Amino acid sequence: MSPIELLFPPFRLDLIDEQLWNDGRRVPLRPKAFAVLRHLAERAGRLVTKEDLAASVWRGTSVVSAGLKVRIAELRQALGDDPDAPRFIETVARRGYRFIAPVATAGRDSPRGGSSGATAGALVGRQAEIARLDGALAQALAGERRVVYVTGEAGIGKTTLVQAFLARAVLPDGAWVAQGQCVEQYGSGEAYLPVLEALGGLCRGAGRVRLPAVLRQYAPTWLVQLPWLLPPVEREALLREVQGVAQERMLREMADTIEVVCAEAPLVLVLEDLHWSDYSTLDLLSLLTHRRAPARLLVIATYRPIDAILSNHPVKQLKQDFTLRGLCAELALEGFTAGEVRSYLAHRFPPGPPPAAVAAAFERTDGNPLFLAAVADDLATEGVVAPGLGGWRWQADAAELGVPPTIRQLLERQIERLTPEERRLLEAASAVGMTFSGAAIAAALDADVADCDERCGALARRAHLIKPGGAGEWPDGTPTAHYTFTHSLHRRVLHDGLAPSRRSRLHALLGERTQAAWGARAQEVAAELAVHFEEGRDPVRAVHYLLAAAGNAGRRSATREAVDHLLRAEQLLAGLPEGPERLQTDLQLQMALGPALMSTRGYAAPEVERAFTRARTLCEVIGPSAPLFPALWGIWGFHVVRGEMGPARELADQCFALASDAGDPDMLLEAHHALWVTKFFSGELAPALDHVRAGLALYRPEHRAHVLIYGQDPAVAAHSYGALLSWYLGDPDGARQHSVEALALGRTVGHPFSLGFAHHFVAWVHYSRGDFTAARTEADTLYTLATEQGFPFWSAGALQFSAWAMIRAGDVAAGIAQMRAALDAWRATGAGLGLPSHLGRLAEGHLKAGELDAADTVLAEAFAGLAQSGQRYYEAELHRLHAELVLARADASPRRPAGAWRRAAASLTAAVDVARRQGARWLELRATTSLARLCQRQGDDAEARRLAARACRILGDDADAPDAAAAHALRAELRRGAGAERSR
Repeated sequence: MSPIELLFPPFRLDLIDEQLWNDGRRVPLRPKAFAVLRHLAERAGRLVTKEDLAASVWRGTSVVSAGLKVRIAELRQALGDDPDAPRFIETVARRGYRFIAPVATAGRDSPRGGSSGATAGALVGRQAEIARLDGALAQALAGERRVVYVTGEAGIGKTTLVQAFLARAVLPDGAWVAQGQCVEQYGSGEAYLPVLEALGGLCRGAGRVRLPAVLRQYAPTWLVQLPWLLPPVEREALLREVQGVAQERMLREMADTIEVVCAEAPLVLVLEDLHWSDYSTLDLLSLLTHRRAPARLLVIATYRPIDAILSNHPVKQLKQDFTLRGLCAELALEGFTAGEVRSYLAHRFPPGPPPAAVAAAFERTDGNPLFLAAVADDLATEGVVAPGLGGWRWQADAAELGVPPTIRQLLERQIERLTPEERRLLEAASAVGMTFSGAAIAAALDADVADCDERCGALARRAHLIKPGGAGEWPDGTPTAHYTFTHSLHRRVLHDGLAPSRRSRLHALLGERTQAAWGARAQEVAAELAVHFEEGRDPVRAVHYLLAAAGNAGRRSATREAVDHLLRAEQLLAGLPEGPERLQTDLQLQMALGPALMSTRGYAAPEVERAFTRARTLCEVIGPSAPLFPALWGIWGFHVVRGEMGPARELADQCFALASDAGDPDMLLEAHHALWVTKFFSGELAPALDHVRAGLALYRPEHRAHVLIYGQDPAVAAHSYGALLSWYLGDPDGARQHSVEALALGRTVGHPFSLGFAHHFVAWVHYSRGDFTAARTEADTLYTLATEQGFPFWSAGALQFSAWAMIRAGDVAAGIAQMRAALDAWRATGAGLGLPSHLGRLAEGHLKAGELDAADTVLAEAFAGLAQSGQRYYEAELHRLHAELVLARADASPRRPAGAWRRAAASLTAAVDVARRQGARWLELRATTSLARLCQRQGDDAEARRLAARACRILGDDADAPDAAAAHALRAELRRGAGAERSR
């Protein structure tokens, strides 16, 4: 029997009495307008031409275009539809119209309602939840951002509730609704999948004019993820502009963009099935929730708590934390009560069921709306309830219900009733995913696209397993209709029911055809292709596309998702036969995995060393053609950041030998890079500066691409180290010049981590020369950048310098506390690099606070670490601080300990000797001045004058640094004392 109603909530189109109903209220329509609406709704998702409407509605009589426009205008007014942002009727320029809302049917073959919680009865038992969503929307429209989680088990009606709310929500003109769904197939691997789907929908619909411009201005890192919005040349330029950005920038950009959008028009953002979401989407949701600036924003997020618990997915904990802090609301959906089951069945089959049928339905379904809707479909199909003249008739034995005890079994029985061709069609659709197109099915079945579209349309109108999803194009330009399974359980039952050989064959075909359709752009759908080829038992291509998917995630700064793809590729690769191709792929994988793991698990994580060491081993097996240099450089980076200067020195020398033998300037530049870092921290200052100069001589603008392989721009790093080395070596002008170049180039390159590199070292130079105000300014700038971009290495360093500025300003206790916290944060990254100076600054802080035991403990740790790691760049200053500690203890003792001055003098002499040997003129100046003061205290004014004069000569008479000024002041004081002595 044909359908008797068409359902597109909140509307119901009665085909018998030819009436349109809106939530129980009749909407008056003239006969021709009703006929046009029926014709469009029956062909939902498909283009209906003006000629087709003329032939079908006007029965061959002549109809002018203006008359059709009048009827369409009537319908839009009746439906409350906006032609610029349509929800129901879309105009296809110069061709016709398309009904774009999902349509369900009611009749013997397809009883009224939909499978997902009963579309026709969507509000049964959900009035309170709808009212709470209405309240949240009202708050959002008033400028108070709201986040609402809709939770419940599979089939409880989460999607139905949200869609019913959206269909009846009273939104102001110009308001935007964006919807995105997480997909079980991709799980956590496809970064920002639901957000990008929501953005794409807006850019194709209500925001097609305004949103791309907003993205270009406020979120360029997101715009490149929507390649169809940009010409190829512009996209390539934008890709270069945003390469290497951190995830925090992407998050901040999208949060800013949403606030800009909400300033112009309210936005309702729906994110469904977060129990399958990627981590990056949750990070964005967290940021949107934490931001408290006013915004006309309502976020509705759905997920299944049980699924989240079983998979240990972070969405449940995220929601719980936000709920406890009052940052979000939760609508936890329960099953229907017995009374609501009665109301639902009465709505489906008026005038209503007998009490025994209600009791049986409630007992069998436990009030689960999806199960209840499926049971109702089954009752109508089996003839237990049938339409009659006075309404629906129930058989006497309706209480038996005769349906399977579980929803999976019931869905399996519904699928068994399909014809072989229909089942074959939907099985292919289940291999595509939750959303699919007729063209995709045609590719899997080697069938005609138009035929598949037609049969999917018929199934959507009759079987309720799928629903229309609008029209579109296959990537090769083939026009096709899109469809969606009404619930993930439908797809899962179909997919799980496939014989292994057939499932494999379908996915293999889909992979082949999808790859061919996308052509040169296949990497844009790499995650989808990886799933198809893995399911299709083609691990070679699965690995290829997992690597590409990892690259896509990396470009979105979604490093955790990239790691997931790479680790999965590593598992698949292990099962492939050994051979040259596997070795090459493994090398590519490890070279991508090493840097990704550095970001997610820390520079010194064992997994990082394993990845780069594996890459090095593979290079040795493959032979001279393998890119050994980046692998060696990666292992060097691991050891140098751990502060292990012995292994780092050996690896740096190997890098330099390899680059020299190859005569490759690109490699040689980074080899100099490894050497200037290693030699600086080892205390070989002049050789380190030589390597800085050699590296800068090799640098060319094209070397900016090194940020993708080595993590930072080499010239920014060179100028940063050049600034610090110049100061250490007694060249203040050189230090200033390198500082200016480092910051300028850091801004020009547009690579945040490189700019952070520059700010860190310039702050270090200001600290070294005693300009603590300038050091604090640089540190604050660095901290803002590092926290926004997610650079814990640099944020910890910034806190060190700002803490010392606090100590110098007199806030000693707070400065020490912050310095300890910064030191813990530094170590938490796995770093041991730079610990001698970090500990030295902490010890100096304790000395200023008079906490001598704490200073002693910290200095002992610093000396032990220096001896173990070989980081000798700060050795002279540690000896000087030890002398200060000895003297402070002597001053604090009632009886000056015997030999205290002698021990202090020995430490200061060691400081001077080490500084001279290293060429560290700044440290030599400080140590020599301190030794002169000690001689003055001992009464040896002649030796004090000699040492003060030597100290003044170290940086020259015109040096303006505070340490130089202190030396000159001491010499002047000693000269005055000598003059006074002679005058007596």
